[in-house]
Amino acid sequence: IVERSSNQERKLRTLDDEFNTLKDDRREQIKIVKSLRAAIGGIEEANSERKGLLKEFHTIKKKADLCRKTRDEMNRLIPPPASVLEEWIAETYVKLTTIDNDLTTVPTLPRELDSFRRFFELQIAVVKKREAEEAHARYVKQVERMREVTTKLDATRKDKKENIDSVSENSEISSDKITKNEIRKMSRRISGIDKRLDSIKEERKDIRKNAGRFRSYLKITSSRGKPI
Repeated sequence: IVERSSNQERKLRTLDDEFNTLKDDRREQIKIVKSLRAAIGGIEEANSERKGLLKEFHTIKKKADLCRKTRDEMNRLIPPPASVLEEWIAETYVKLTTIDNDLTTVPTLPRELDSFRRFFELQIAVVKKREAEEAHARYVKQVERMREVTTKLDATRKDKKENIDSVSENSEISSDKITKNEIRKMSRRISGIDKRLDSIKEERKDIRKNAGRFRSYLKITSSRGKPI
């Protein structure tokens, strides 16, 4: 029961970690989309400076998407944060290297083999999770660069507003693609994050309920002189 209670708490920490990462990601994506819409919405003529900035933005976004893809794939395969994985390694190590005085608690050979397998799998999982964290750090840096570029785009925006449809479709930088495709993709990404955030909220609600039951049970059973 104690072990299952601890696992519920770790599940909560795992979901909290994902929730906070997604919230930060969503906030940055929204800032970038707003800046892009504001900067490109007032295009009258795509001058060379703006073309260069839009090309730079597109290049940085490709790098950011690659880092995000790596991070998300690793997190999909290994949801718990590295700190939780390391706790599991420590607990498994203790079980494998200590013998209880009560020999009836000694694990059977199949269970011990499972513990060894788990121990080695967790070591690899930690390495992969660190790679995901590094990919996330690179992603954050690329997002910061994207924001810098959109700020420059804002600065170069001309006072006179003109509909984006007036920009030539044969423009060298393809501003139309940036506005209609890239912004649409980022908006879909934000919608996907919103759905996952809602899903996490529901998961956390259920886990908190279960964790509360475990805590109540442990509190009752640990009271002296009281029946369960």
